[in-house]
Amino acid sequence: MFLINIYAAEGGGSRKYPWFNCASEEDVTGLIDRLRFVAASGVRHIMICTDDWTPLIDGRYVCPNEDERSVFGDSVGKAHACLMNRLAEALLPEFPALELSLVPPPYSVRNHRIGDPKISRYLKDFHAVARPEIIVVWTGGEVCSRRISKADFDEYQQYIPGRRLILWDNSDCFEDFMPGFASTFYPGFDTDSHGTLYVNAFTFGAPWHMPFVCTVNDYAWNPVQYDLKRSYRAATLQLYGEERSRIIWDFRSKVLELLEAQAADDEAAQRRLLPEAEALLAEFPRYDLSTHRLPETLERVKELLDAEVPQIPVPIIETEIGELADIPPEFWQRCAVFALQDNRGGDGDAMLGSTVRMGFAGRSLLIQLDLAQPAMADLAEPRNLRRHDDGIYSNPELIELFVQPGAGGYGHLAFDCFGYSAEEKNMEGNDGWNSDWRLMVERRENSWTAVIRIPLAELEKLAPVRPQPGVVWRFNILRQPYRGATQGFSPTRSHSFHTPALFGIARFQ
Repeated sequence: MFLINIYAAEGGGSRKYPWFNCASEEDVTGLIDRLRFVAASGVRHIMICTDDWTPLIDGRYVCPNEDERSVFGDSVGKAHACLMNRLAEALLPEFPALELSLVPPPYSVRNHRIGDPKISRYLKDFHAVARPEIIVVWTGGEVCSRRISKADFDEYQQYIPGRRLILWDNSDCFEDFMPGFASTFYPGFDTDSHGTLYVNAFTFGAPWHMPFVCTVNDYAWNPVQYDLKRSYRAATLQLYGEERSRIIWDFRSKVLELLEAQAADDEAAQRRLLPEAEALLAEFPRYDLSTHRLPETLERVKELLDAEVPQIPVPIIETEIGELADIPPEFWQRCAVFALQDNRGGDGDAMLGSTVRMGFAGRSLLIQLDLAQPAMADLAEPRNLRRHDDGIYSNPELIELFVQPGAGGYGHLAFDCFGYSAEEKNMEGNDGWNSDWRLMVERRENSWTAVIRIPLAELEKLAPVRPQPGVVWRFNILRQPYRGATQGFSPTRSHSFHTPALFGIARFQ
């Protein structure tokens, strides 16, 4: 297989080379000549990637060159289809077994919102013009995902009916420690994807990542009997031999134990395991093993272990709570009150005001947010989104709430100033936690407010730890304003929002 990017001209924040031009005979014939050499060299599949490199202006894909706009009616889908047709017309008569595929700009379903006008137009235009043998490449429900569902496949396929659709598995993009292949597919996926699964080529560039490639092959050979732990161990043995694979396996096992202790917020176990893992890693050079990026994992554990997080006392208020709109001001006056900080850890002097009140009453966690936003008049309500459980994470004026009522899983809830919302357990999507929580938002001229209520019965699905005096929960609230710096109760700085070690502390009283 041979993969080539067109439009891949961004470097260091500025474009250094001309855009590839689908309307330029010189560019197109030059590409054909190169790919003819590739096909003659024995390559059986050529994949053209446009994906992130296609310009997006004012919410729609645009042709990057002026003559493309006139030749193709400023239809990026038509431009890409015509390019693929030219490649097919030039190469397939000479190489009839050659496959040609395209990775289009909307290369995932929910992150790029299938049904969005720019994506609908692109796929409709491309499918109407492209020759039937041109294959489309997609990534599943998310750009980075380990789960491929039939619903996601069917949702994408309806825009290109009858056209072959194959998967680009991006699961190796997760920051897993010495990863093995762990994707799950619905029954019949292998038929729908025509027996083809693509994984990122960069996996071959990292020595500690090579077992991932081996475990993908192991899965593809016999998915029914695939076992990740056994497969990874076999892969290291094949790659590095018995003596070196033993030190790799011991180190990996120790670090996984360390990461489990981190997830369980077990400080004593982390402080015991960290030096043991460091001692094993120090042995790698003696075995002529690369330590590329491995020390970063241990440094991150230590950094998060030593991080200071804020904590607040949260009152348990003995009162019944009715509808959200009827909660009296006196109730909120009895709640814990705090402000969000600059999420980069700075002083945040120029930050927008964000005041939060939180309390527990009526067997529910209740939170009120009062959020300044002078640009409210400029906000446009999202289009083509379901009100609940759709890809809202790029919406303006977004709040993300993380609640971890005990060791283990946490709830992730998100909502915006228009009342669109979503939730998931950890980063697992909605399937693992369909929570019955309530949200009320009110937009004003220069601000907006939100009130949410999460029943204890829903939080007990994550961990059965009930609020009572002295009990500690972990939580965080992050705000991504339409304009202004990202804010947080407990700043995550350069780390993912999904970092439980950086969740703040709610101590009930």
